[in-house]
Amino acid sequence: MVMLDNSLPMVDTPCGRPDETSDVAVIMRTKNRPLLLHRSLSSVLLQSFERWHLYLVNDGGDQFELEDLLRMYRPVFGSRLTVMHHEVSKGMEAASNAALRACREEFVAIHDDDDTWNPEFLSSTVSFLSERKNKCFVGVTTGCKVVFERISDGAVEKVHEELWRFNQGPISYSDLIVANRFPPICLVFRRSVVKEIGLFDEALPVLGDWDFNIRLMRVGDIGFIRQTLAGYHHRTAGTNSVYSNTVVDGVQMHREQEVAVRNRLLRSVTRDLPMEGLLQAITQQVDVALAPLKQQMASFDEYQRLLSERSGSVEASLQQLVSVSLQAHSTINEISVTAVWLRKMLRPIHWSWRRMLPIRHRIALWRGRFRTLSADGSSVHSR
Repeated sequence: MVMLDNSLPMVDTPCGRPDETSDVAVIMRTKNRPLLLHRSLSSVLLQSFERWHLYLVNDGGDQFELEDLLRMYRPVFGSRLTVMHHEVSKGMEAASNAALRACREEFVAIHDDDDTWNPEFLSSTVSFLSERKNKCFVGVTTGCKVVFERISDGAVEKVHEELWRFNQGPISYSDLIVANRFPPICLVFRRSVVKEIGLFDEALPVLGDWDFNIRLMRVGDIGFIRQTLAGYHHRTAGTNSVYSNTVVDGVQMHREQEVAVRNRLLRSVTRDLPMEGLLQAITQQVDVALAPLKQQMASFDEYQRLLSERSGSVEASLQQLVSVSLQAHSTINEISVTAVWLRKMLRPIHWSWRRMLPIRHRIALWRGRFRTLSADGSSVHSR
């Protein structure tokens, strides 16, 4: 039993300890999700960059089930795996902090147990942070795709995927304060900055990564690699199980914690300096700057109202047109039925008319002869 300095009890299995040849500490948190864990372990093992060490933190999950799952992976991981077991769940950020305290590598990456990396992820990020010209960067992110999936009959089914649209260039501090711009799976940061900014906030049930990223930007910039090298996996809404995402099925909790993070950030700014007046002045200037935009929005609302009214009239016209077309269709059907019955009624007459064709020919010949004789008689009288 190893006791860390935050008094969290853990069991460090003898499958491996940090070695001096690894450059990246990969921290993975898990709890009773074996179906997804297989995929994430494979994601790490398939990295072309091999100087990494995986810290797998079992946050209160079934220890025996996890150890049974890991049995097949131990020969492949060798000494590059450290497993930590929390007897009870301490939360995501506490799990990350436990591994952060144990690791000694130069770089750190958080790899959740449901996400994935492209095989070149670590190679690209470590290469970026190792270049002399990039020493000013405290971390680096990559392009990311969001993979939507569902659990069906004990298997993971991909629904669709799309590019992560909130982080497609260099990370702006102002943008990051407004909202978290990238998921944890995209980021690799220098472990040395943790001494300056502190660990993850264990009081936050969600959005601990956003709070950590804001503090990370306080001490330096975060670079960006444009290649899509990370996969951020979401289960479809309504899963509500151990395989759920907090970002999907915990939307309300995310909103509440977002407000808490913003309020704490403002309090930290105004704690030492009386900046309420400055904030009020900035707010007033923002209101002035936004006035034209508000007018445009009002005009847009009016345009939308008119468009809604017109769409309503168009919808009524369409309904009327549909009604007329239905009536026409009904009339056509009636005409078609009448035509069928008329054809049936006229069929005997048509048959008789065709049978009388020879007689009609003879009558026509007689009529022709009669007309000829009449014409001759008229000629004689005229003489």
